[in-house]
Amino acid sequence: METLEYRLPLEFIQKKVLQVTIWSHDSLQENAFLGGIELPLAEIDLRRETIQWHHLGYLTRV
Repeated sequence: METLEYRLPLEFIQKKVLQVTIWSHDSLQENAFLGGIELPLAEIDLRRETIQWHHLGYLTRV
């Protein structure tokens, strides 16, 4: 579990999307992309701790 803390106005953060990616670390080969998700922060109550599970999907690199 990870905890993220941003010291910015709530109104600013709620307009953003958090992109989370999960990678497999391999010291002998290139790290493998396992999946990711984009979370619109306007859909989360950022004033309290939230624990949620999400399905990972494929994200394209920009």
